[in-house]
Amino acid sequence: MSETVQLLLTPPDATSKLWQQVTLLLQDNSTGAKLQDLFDEVLAGAGDTFEEILEQFPDLWVEQAEFEQGKLSVEFLAGPEAEELAEALESFFEPLPIKDLNIELGCDDAD
Repeated sequence: MSETVQLLLTPPDATSKLWQQVTLLLQDNSTGAKLQDLFDEVLAGAGDTFEEILEQFPDLWVEQAEFEQGKLSVEFLAGPEAEELAEALESFFEPLPIKDLNIELGCDDAD
C-alpha cells in the first residue's frame, strides 16, 4: 500500500487545450522542459517553480492523469512524503489561473 496525493482542478475553458497537453505529458510521466514550458504558458515563472518541486521530490511518479469534462485529475504516488508533496502542489497550483482546486491524501491498495 502506497500513500497517494490526488489532485483535481478545473481550468478556465479558454485554457482547456493547454491543460489537455499537460495531462498527456503527465500520463507519460514526462516532467521535463515541455511540461515546464506549458506551465509557463499558464503563468510566467510557473515552470521554474514546478522544477523546484521535482528537485524536492525526485521520485515523483504519476500513477494516473485524465482530462475529462473540463477537469484535470492526477494521482501521484507519494510514499512517506505525501503530506509534504500535497502542500508543495497546493502552493504551486493555487496561484495559477484556475477555477477550482482540490488536493487530497489517499492510498493505493495495490502492492
